[in-house]
Amino acid sequence: ERFLALIRAAHQHDPALYEEVWLPYLRGFPHHFQGAFAHLSSRAELELFARLLPSCQFGYHATDDASVSQLAPELVERIHTYTHHGHVKASLRFLRSPHLVNLVELTLHGMKTGQLTRLLERDSLANLQKVTIQRALIDESVMHALLNASFEPSLRAIDFVAVYFAPEQFERFMDSALAINLKALGP
Repeated sequence: ERFLALIRAAHQHDPALYEEVWLPYLRGFPHHFQGAFAHLSSRAELELFARLLPSCQFGYHATDDASVSQLAPELVERIHTYTHHGHVKASLRFLRSPHLVNLVELTLHGMKTGQLTRLLERDSLANLQKVTIQRALIDESVMHALLNASFEPSLRAIDFVAVYFAPEQFERFMDSALAINLKALGP
């Protein structure tokens, strides 16, 4: 947060100096700053830092309907991590976007099974490497969507946090390739 505040202050204080000194430095080492931009939570923040740091990709922590559904395609293309904590319909609209070519991590929090199933069936998520599902019921339809998802071949990890498995679905999960990265089991 301090780093983001420093960049914002430098740009506001002297835009010309920012363009001449800061921007070339930040462009030269974008991988050093990737973590600082992992959880941008507003459209205004994303637009600002996308303009200030044209070579960076960003993590987007969605908190409201408008900020997700109104993103410009050129911003969507620069999102590599998406966390849903906002309006479900906006998330579903956003994840329909054909511009999600760089999305590698997706975190879904508190979705109903029908919403989760529809979302996991998106072809635009074909390059996902990690999916985290939090506070959800994993029923037969969700498990089917996970096992047949377009991103399944590229998936390296799936994390479940405080989820509940419907009868027989936990065994189905344990028998699937999705459990290959399983590290720990809770009660």
